[in-house]
Amino acid sequence: MKSQFTVGQIIRYKKQRRSLLEEDFYFVVLGFKGQSLWIQVLNTNPQYKAGCCIIPESEDDFEPIEIYGYHFINSEVLLYESYTDEIVIGAITYVEDIDNPITFYRSKNGLESNVTFGMGDDSYPTLQGKLLVEFPDVFYS
Repeated sequence: MKSQFTVGQIIRYKKQRRSLLEEDFYFVVLGFKGQSLWIQVLNTNPQYKAGCCIIPESEDDFEPIEIYGYHFINSEVLLYESYTDEIVIGAITYVEDIDNPITFYRSKNGLESNVTFGMGDDSYPTLQGKLLVEFPDVFYS
């Protein structure tokens, strides 16, 4: 199936902003299984929790976007903690490369971001790691 999106690409809903401070919801493209596009939620929002996989009804509802580390400050995300090799979910308080565009690359755990994030204290985060996008088991069957 021909798609406008590629694996690891960051997308968001196409919509008109109602206010300047309105938050965007970000997703990462996982790929296709059968005829369906699979995406994973990057930041928790009123509809979905971070890490949730969804199959949208239409690709036309989404558009690609370039985002930076600062977009995730105070957002709840899924993080692969680098020291303990644990997967944690929590609010981001620290970004190592705040003005670097975020991209995803394949790793042993799925897709990981190129930027390191932290949770905990603003100046000395207790947990540090990269954003993680896990592939659901259905992709391996």
